[in-house]
Amino acid sequence: MLSVAKVHWGGELYYLSAAAGRGDGLPAFVEPLGVWTGSLAEALGLAARVVEPVSMRALLAGADPETGEILDSRHHRVRIIGFDCTFAAPKSVSLLHALGTPEIARTVQFAHSTSVDAVLSYLERHAARVRRRSRGGDEVRQATGFC
Repeated sequence: MLSVAKVHWGGELYYLSAAAGRGDGLPAFVEPLGVWTGSLAEALGLAARVVEPVSMRALLAGADPETGEILDSRHHRVRIIGFDCTFAAPKSVSLLHALGTPEIARTVQFAHSTSVDAVLSYLERHAARVRRRSRGGDEVRQATGFC
């Protein structure tokens, strides 16, 4: 299942605090650390790297996380700085992963990762759009990709 939520300015604080843990060495949630994925992540040199607070803040502020270069000079004018896409397997698949043998767990993990990559690729081709406002009206353009 895919859930999509808008991320507004300051909204990244929820994700950063969730990833930071409770301060006692234990994670705040059972979730694994996030990893950059998508064609834009690849173009920015972030693909397959763990999402770190500095790179996440930079990217959501419209800057290249490696160089600090401003990617879009108009970014400061947007209200929604990103979209949180959560890819969740059905409960039966989660249980199979949690209670199955190590081989079954690896197979389920591989299938889930492959599915997420396929859906993200589809969304990049068919749904990654940006709207540019001008005096002549709004113009919708293909976006570079997701990360």
